[in-house]
Amino acid sequence: MKSEKKQTKKVKSIKEKVILDEQEIPADIKNQVESQLQPLFSNFYASSEQYVLYKKYEDYYEYKFRKADDFFGVTYELNNFYLLEGLSKSKVDPIDQKRHLNFNYAFNYLMLVETIGTLYINQVILLLIGSGHTFHLEPDINHRYIRHAKSLEDIESPVISLASKLDFLAEHGLSFFSKWIDRQLRNRIAHLDFDIDEKGDFFIIKNKKKKINLLKKIKEFEMYSKLLDNIFYEEIYKRRKK
Repeated sequence: MKSEKKQTKKVKSIKEKVILDEQEIPADIKNQVESQLQPLFSNFYASSEQYVLYKKYEDYYEYKFRKADDFFGVTYELNNFYLLEGLSKSKVDPIDQKRHLNFNYAFNYLMLVETIGTLYINQVILLLIGSGHTFHLEPDINHRYIRHAKSLEDIESPVISLASKLDFLAEHGLSFFSKWIDRQLRNRIAHLDFDIDEKGDFFIIKNKKKKINLLKKIKEFEMYSKLLDNIFYEEIYKRRKK
């Protein structure tokens, strides 16, 4: 039971530093994320537009991250119970067990991207806007012309795709986001364009030649998420206390 609790423990606040196992994070990934993201905070001071925008939504993000932590805390506990008390003690065929696990992993990956992933993507875009970068909003039913995003409400508009946000981040030197979030996998899961074959393996329908290790994808996502947690802690909360 101790190992179960250890696996489900997550950071309770973005104001708390995550204890990272150095062997858990490859040095090249750690260096890439830090070298791309840390410069974004070079002008983060009390009178800057970055700071003003951040403070405007600070309580909102604190609430959202806590809510995400609560959601995944309960989800992981249910998953562990299902694995330990359900599948492991049932007479379900091993291949069917594998199928069940892959459906579960697909749901978890999608939810991680839509919650934690989206929260960090929108937050970093907001910091870029505060630094003077322009994020274009295409015309929609309520707007005839291209506009520039000026607020979190603009960025969170449902008409803005995940792909356009990831492209914007990459254009501004934050290409690691596209490695963190597999947009093709996210889209295929969201639109049910995947298949789990007779062996229980997961495939994207248009790429049946290559099976996808969803558990590995989830672990990679959590690895990047921990790095982001720590960089925000170091660059915002810890620095402000000095």
